[in-house]
Amino acid sequence: MRFTIFGGAAALLAVVGLLYQHVDAITLLAWLSMGITTYGARYWLWNAYQSQADFRDLRYWKTFITVLMGSTGVLWASMCLIFDVDWPTYVQILFGLALAVVFVFSVFTYSSLFLSVVAYATPITLGVIVLIIKFNHAQQLLIIPVFLLCVFAVLAASLRGHQLNQTLILAAVNATALNRKLKTQLQKLTTQLKLMRFELIKLTDRAEIKESLVQASHEAVFLIDVESRCITECNRSASRLFRLPPSAIVGKEVDKFFISMETGAAVREQFDLLRSEQQSEAEAETEIMLGRTDGSGVMCELRSTRIQNRRKQMVRISLLDITTRKRVQMRLEESETRYRTLFDNNPSICITLSTTGYILDINTKGAIHLGFPDGRALEGRLVGTLLNQGDKIRSARYLRSAASEPGKTFRWEHSVVGAEGQMLRVRSSLIAIKSGHDLQLLLVWEDITETDELNRKLRWQASHDSLTGLLNRQAMEQNLQVLINDGAPDQTHSFCLIDLDQFKIVNDTSGHQAGDELLRQVSKLMQSTLRERDLLARIGGDEFAVILIDCPEYKAIEIAERLRELIDEFRFQWENNSFKIGLSLGLVTFEPKTWRLERILSSADAACYLAKDRGKNRIEVFTNDDATGERQLGDMRSAATLMQHIEEGRFSLVTQVIHPLTVEGQIRCELLVRMKNDSGDLVSPGSFMGALERFNVVTALDRWVIEEASHWIEKHQAQLTAVDSVAINVSAQSVIDERFEQFVVEALRSKPDVATKLVFEIQETALLSNLTRVREFIDTLKGHGIRFAVDDFGSGLTAFDYLKQTHFEYIKIDGRFTRHVDADPFVQAMLRSIHEIATLLQLRTVAESVESDEVLGWLRAHKIDYAQGYVLSAPEPTEQFLKSLKNKVR
Repeated sequence: MRFTIFGGAAALLAVVGLLYQHVDAITLLAWLSMGITTYGARYWLWNAYQSQADFRDLRYWKTFITVLMGSTGVLWASMCLIFDVDWPTYVQILFGLALAVVFVFSVFTYSSLFLSVVAYATPITLGVIVLIIKFNHAQQLLIIPVFLLCVFAVLAASLRGHQLNQTLILAAVNATALNRKLKTQLQKLTTQLKLMRFELIKLTDRAEIKESLVQASHEAVFLIDVESRCITECNRSASRLFRLPPSAIVGKEVDKFFISMETGAAVREQFDLLRSEQQSEAEAETEIMLGRTDGSGVMCELRSTRIQNRRKQMVRISLLDITTRKRVQMRLEESETRYRTLFDNNPSICITLSTTGYILDINTKGAIHLGFPDGRALEGRLVGTLLNQGDKIRSARYLRSAASEPGKTFRWEHSVVGAEGQMLRVRSSLIAIKSGHDLQLLLVWEDITETDELNRKLRWQASHDSLTGLLNRQAMEQNLQVLINDGAPDQTHSFCLIDLDQFKIVNDTSGHQAGDELLRQVSKLMQSTLRERDLLARIGGDEFAVILIDCPEYKAIEIAERLRELIDEFRFQWENNSFKIGLSLGLVTFEPKTWRLERILSSADAACYLAKDRGKNRIEVFTNDDATGERQLGDMRSAATLMQHIEEGRFSLVTQVIHPLTVEGQIRCELLVRMKNDSGDLVSPGSFMGALERFNVVTALDRWVIEEASHWIEKHQAQLTAVDSVAINVSAQSVIDERFEQFVVEALRSKPDVATKLVFEIQETALLSNLTRVREFIDTLKGHGIRFAVDDFGSGLTAFDYLKQTHFEYIKIDGRFTRHVDADPFVQAMLRSIHEIATLLQLRTVAESVESDEVLGWLRAHKIDYAQGYVLSAPEPTEQFLKSLKNKVR
């Protein structure tokens, strides 16, 4: 068959070469490609056929070979269709010879495959018939008989080959069947032998394994003959358990072996019981304390089994050491008891739940805490029956979440209803725990009722004033911010800042207790006249604020006026005194989302300050075109900026010498404050002191000056020995501030040398406004060595009388008198009077603002003690003053 394939392929190539000059190249190339593909596939199929071991598996191969033989027949039939009678005679003869040879050999080769021969011959036969039609009549008479003769010969050869092939196939099939039968019988015999060998091995292994298991078992095993009552066998565990060699056990009678044991009676009792049982196999089991010959004992589980075999009856006794198990069991029981004790006495309410929310268990203290003396009364109830109606849905959601996420803890706060309807506030912790295949929920309620109430009180205290119960400043600002951010855009709101007039008089004359009672009564009065939606707050000592919600300006003025009239008519009675007070109100109106909180507060503050500035007990409304209000806002911003400058260290000190004129002794000097502006230049106090005093923040600057001055004096004490004193200006606000006084005492407590060097200059206006407080301030600090001078003396007409009641060392004459004293007789008379009174009171006089030699000469002539001014020396940096200190003395 392989020869036929190669021969057909060779004939294919020969025909292509023969027809190369007579057929177009594309047709020949297509025909050659199809031929190579067909013969290649037949060759591959033949190799596959050769590799098949069983002829019965070739049915698919036969189908493939039939298809390929049909394709080859079509291939050669297509060549008959392109045959041309005009070809040269030798070409026609060679072509026909090649076709006949290929046809004959292929049919003979595949004659055993009848369908393949038919598939191959049919297209070629049709092609030859078409070819014969192309010849003329004479040629046809010659060709047709030859063709029929060839067909007959081919069919005869094919039939003969087919018969021969069938005979060979039958013989092969018979041989295969016989071989298969013999092979099957041999396999059966081999299998039987393997099974017999396997059973033999298994029986042997089973005996060995049984013996190994008995020997390796942790149980002490004894085999006892029922008739002789002797121990016939024992394993290694028995030897270890009794601490005896096997030879000391095997052969012993059961009665004699166990007679010295505490457990002998139990063993013999079980042995006799099994012996008397009628069943072929009987068992008995008990637990005993095994006493060994060495006096020790172990807890054992004793099992006895009667074994019946063909020859004799046996009793198998096994002893298992369960000492460890009993110990663990005891510990588990102790642990369970301990757990139960801890669980029942846990101060929290501990509940175990099913995944559906039913109570499985509750600790004793928790049940009592809820008002149930017996916790079993709650078992089987839904936990939701103990919850407030509003908390049931949320708690059920947590129960479902915990059941779906075991191990995760969920926490929330809610209320619980006790047995008698009492309400408890609890913090819940819920977790799902797997126990084997079961899932349970552990719910812990921590009673936070007291804590919650305390937190509520703390929250109230954090947002309310403890004295009056009103909102405090922080809460007021928060409410105001909410109104700014979230208020309706079509609404107008108002904010009113209120300052009590004459409150300080009540405090100073009747004490703080009276002041507190006044604040409480005023708060109730104002609250009574406000609308329900308005918010009243106490934001400072005697300062209040009102947020008038949805209140246009005209309505806000009406409410503010009612407040003012109500307080104006009010008389505060304390002991035997009656006080009349008033309100200064600053009002500002705003729309949400158009104003900032800081702008509202500063505008109301500016309006309130304007109300006090214009006579008190009045209402001022801030408007954007109010020049005075804008000026007040500017001053407030300036005060805030100056405070920031103090913190940033933008202030510095300069020194101006106070020269002695008529007295013998050292020079004096004054430390003056200067501020560095954005350009770095020093600015005099006139540009910033007013804003600091107007908004009561000048004390911060005074504190800074005292700290800097004391540090400077302490650092340069050796160089300042030539200086008698260093003067510092102290504002009236600082003098009347008791905290400032304490600050000075603390700052100079450890610096007595510095204190004796200092002179505090207090303006005459402060002396006149609060003489009592000034006297207390001077008396306290004089005790620490500080000296005092009255500054700008002469600005008040009644100052002479007050000089007798205070303890000053120096009088600084106001510069308005000294600037033109040489040319003004009235001023000269004033200065002579001041000097005479000062001399009478043993005070030194200091003339300030001395700016000409003429004025200086007049002062010398009239024996003024000291002079200070630019004609003598200008203020200079402290470093330069120290360098030129020796040249300053005249």
